Amino acid sequence: IGLIEPKSLGLQAPGGILRRYARDLGFVQRCLDSGAAAASLWLVSIATQAPWTNLERVLALYAAMYIAVLARRSGLYGSFRYISLWSLLRRLGMLWLGLIGSVTLGLFLFKLSSQLSREQTLCWFAMYGVYLATSHLASRYALRRLREHGRNTRCDGYIGTYEGLAKLQAQLGRANWLGHTVRAELCWPEHLLPNTEDIRSLRSRFKQGL
Repeated sequence: IGLIEPKSLGLQAPGGILRRYARDLGFVQRCLDSGAAAASLWLVSIATQAPWTNLERVLALYAAMYIAVLARRSGLYGSFRYISLWSLLRRLGMLWLGLIGSVTLGLFLFKLSSQLSREQTLCWFAMYGVYLATSHLASRYALRRLREHGRNTRCDGYIGTYEGLAKLQAQLGRANWLGHTVRAELCWPEHLLPNTEDIRSLRSRFKQGL
């Protein structure tokens, strides 16, 4: 009893461009994050007038590969509809600190830290950290704003009492940034139970509502 998704009944809910191309958009964002890891070091080298040596090229390539692999496993490119802001920041922080730790350890083990100035290294880490936080928080905010205006919504159904449906709709109205829309329902009075025919017709009701 409560909200049910169309796919639980073997139905495909309609969706806009964001829903249809969610995987492609996630891939693009992952490529941008990976490229920014390398580009930020290049920009810092220009800003600090540091030479672009083979060491910088290797570090830029490593950073891009690290983000490309680890960011996907961190779950940063899935749906954050129900994920808290703290959870997003924690995942971004772990990814960023992992890059910092692995680069610092590599420079220390191979005795290369003297070839890269502290100013250049710190500016690189800071610039990329700001990019990660800004880009992901901005996309999260944009998606929430779209849902508040009826975009990127998710169509659901409801099974339960009329009283429960009224409470649910009130809750969804207060949390419109979740983007849930009840498009089909199977309700009955609180003191009664649904009959067998109503339950059997649920799929068709759902299909008509969607």
